[in-house]
Amino acid sequence: MRTAAHGVDSAAAARDALVVRCMLDLEGKAGLAVQPMLAALSLCLVGLAVGLDVIGLAAGQPLLAELATWDIAAGLAVGLVGGAASALDLRRSHLDAGAFRIGLGRALLHGGAVGLLGLSLVVRVLGPLPSLTAIVFAALGLGLLLIARWLWGELHERARSA
Repeated sequence: MRTAAHGVDSAAAARDALVVRCMLDLEGKAGLAVQPMLAALSLCLVGLAVGLDVIGLAAGQPLLAELATWDIAAGLAVGLVGGAASALDLRRSHLDAGAFRIGLGRALLHGGAVGLLGLSLVVRVLGPLPSLTAIVFAALGLGLLLIARWLWGELHERARSA
């Protein structure tokens, strides 16, 4: 409902403010954003996988590469859920043009990271372990996840200062 004095639907504005606050909340309040937790979990799983891969390759231990494969699979699953939730929030929120570009760049980088992690998982399943190609794909995916997480922080800071 539009009000004559403000020219804005106050219920829609309140809803949009809540969506942005839920999307960008870092305070850890129950029931708000799940993306920060999912992003941290996927970063930890993929980082652990890359570390296990490097140690396993250096020590010649295929068991560590097998553990890294499971970490990549879990990180990929968590990353897909977190990326979907983040994309849905980005689509529903009304951000200014600069913030929307940051959010879109973050979503694209996240998609690229998911693609690289998926390639790493395919190489791991189809080939012998440890595989240098799988490690490179996982490390590049981790790098993209780190950049996407940094952009998420930039988006959060913009919302906090607004």
